[in-house]
Amino acid sequence: VDHPTSDRQRCFPVLLNAFDYLDMRDIDITDILLAIVTEFASTLREKCHIELQDNYFVRRINEIRKFFTSEVEIAKGALTLGVAKAEIQPLRRDPDAREKVRRALEPQMSTILQEMNLIFEQARWELRRLDVLPGELPYSDFVLIVDDLEKMNRFVNRDAGLSSHRALFLDHAPQLTSLQAHMIYTVPLTHMRADGPQLGQYYDGEPFVLPMVKVMERGSREPYVPGLSSLRHLLQMRLGNLFLEEVFEPAALDFLLTYSGGTQKAS
Repeated sequence: VDHPTSDRQRCFPVLLNAFDYLDMRDIDITDILLAIVTEFASTLREKCHIELQDNYFVRRINEIRKFFTSEVEIAKGALTLGVAKAEIQPLRRDPDAREKVRRALEPQMSTILQEMNLIFEQARWELRRLDVLPGELPYSDFVLIVDDLEKMNRFVNRDAGLSSHRALFLDHAPQLTSLQAHMIYTVPLTHMRADGPQLGQYYDGEPFVLPMVKVMERGSREPYVPGLSSLRHLLQMRLGNLFLEEVFEPAALDFLLTYSGGTQKAS
């Protein structure tokens, strides 16, 4: 999306790794929304030097700081949205603080969603104003990828497994789909197989299954050369002007490709 062909729009990618913010054994919708807005603001600040201004979330984040444990160093003065990441992430290790934050934010769910959409609109405007290099397309929008949600074990007040997956992706679909942005959520394969058509009714079509590339023969476990060659080609495309030999030692590259399991997604 960041390097489109000439006939496509250029979108700025924002990747949120769920493990950075969430306790996979105890997840609530407020945890996810807070992680999204925090990572979004942090990424734009770090990569584009865009400082999103939002008085609502600045107030909320500064209010919930009192719930953080002593392990989190609280800086003096007000905390801005773009630098909140370092203080929000430790909530995944503190169930007591996490529960207090949930109780504080849950009654404001409708307002939170509205304010997130205002932030997204502000970000679009700022991205379109960015200077680009000669020959590059300007950014027209952004894509927000919430990765690793498929590894969720338990949603709050639900049994682990499929019941929790349904609680998040079906019961809370109104919240996840109300974000006015290009959103990509990763879902468990078991959930897709059990509820694919229903997921398709809430989201933009049934889930897309990311294909795997065969890297070894079944049984003999001998290297599968065509698959490894395809992964090398894909990796070379991601490196741009750099060559594989400049980045990886041959043995290290063979090891990485073989033990990737044929998974193509970036991390």
